[in-house]
Order: sequence, then structure tokens, then C-alpha cells
Amino acid sequence: NDLLTPVKSTSEELNSAAAMGRRFGEALAEGLNRVMHPLESLKSGVSWLLEKLGIVSKEAAKAKLPAQVTQQQSATVNSDGKVVLPPGGFPAYAGMYDTGGIIPRGQFGIVGENGPEIVNGPANVTSRRRTAALASVVAGVMGVAA
Repeated sequence: NDLLTPVKSTSEELNSAAAMGRRFGEALAEGLNRVMHPLESLKSGVSWLLEKLGIVSKEAAKAKLPAQVTQQQSATVNSDGKVVLPPGGFPAYAGMYDTGGIIPRGQFGIVGENGPEIVNGPANVTSRRRTAALASVVAGVMGVAA
């Protein structure tokens, strides 16, 4: 029974860490949404200014773009806990890497064993579960309790 105690503890810690990562991802997505939505107000203000200065006619200023162009899209969190940005958001943002994965060259991702950390690619991120398993194997080989 004593042999399973570290495994149960590690499992609880991993589940807690995964939940914290998901909450962080949701908070990050919400923050990105708050940054992106004011751009609509700025666009309206610029259109009004261009119209008043006579640079753009009233007809052109009131022209409506198709809904798929003007519809605001929110950042979301997928089932893996990775933040998914709307198209055209931050092209260099590769996502959240709590579950591991590869961050491509020229992009950045968010990882973190001690809270969120930004990592620039190229990088291979080892998941928490895989890291815990590797630590357990090393501890077993060295004869040290994990």
C-alpha cells in the first residue's frame, strides 16, 4: 500500500495542475477577447473621422461588409486546454503546451511547471505526465523513492 501512495499523490497533483492550466487558458482567452473587441470601436471612430474629413464618402462609409468578415470571433479553449485564437489573431502564438507537443520555429507557446511561462520555438515540450513518468523511472533505477 505504501508503494501506491506516491502514485496517488502524483495523480492528484497532475489533475490539480491540469485544472489550473485550463483555468489559466480560459483567463488568457478572456483577456485576449477584451483586447480584440475594442478594435471595433476604433474602426467605427476612424470611419466617422474619414467621412467628416471628406476622405471617404457617406455611401462608402456606410457600406456593409459580409457578416463573415465583420463578425467578432472569440478566443476559446479546446478540449486539450489549449487556447485557440480566431483567424488573424496572433499568428505567432502556437498555443498552450501543458500536454506536450512541438512549438514551431518563429512561434511561441505557453508552458509551465511553476506557473505560465512563454517559450519560443523551435521547442519540444514534454507533458507533465510524461515528465512524472520519466522521473519515476529514474528514481527506480537510482533506488530512490519517487
